[in-house]
Amino acid sequence: MIDPNTIPEHPRRATTYDYFRILCDRRIRYYGHYKAAKILGKTAGARLVVEVDFTGTVGRTWYESYDSQNRVIRIHPKTPKDLGHIELNPLTGKETARW
Repeated sequence: MIDPNTIPEHPRRATTYDYFRILCDRRIRYYGHYKAAKILGKTAGARLVVEVDFTGTVGRTWYESYDSQNRVIRIHPKTPKDLGHIELNPLTGKETARW
């Protein structure tokens, strides 16, 4: 495990994002503020996720959309490449559609 306080920008990011997770491969994943959906439907809300390495360099960013049971149902990778929307089966995590 790594000490998050040794990661550049960690103190700022820790206060900017709702919470973070330290991954076993020396990366930290920051989860942004949850935003409820404006219109009720399949999507209950979404949040931005930012992943940085041990040097503080942002490696990947994406948006996660959640259903009413707080399960990830869709992701939208943004960095390093915008891959469009990817629909996921919330029970298996496997891709079901892409647009």
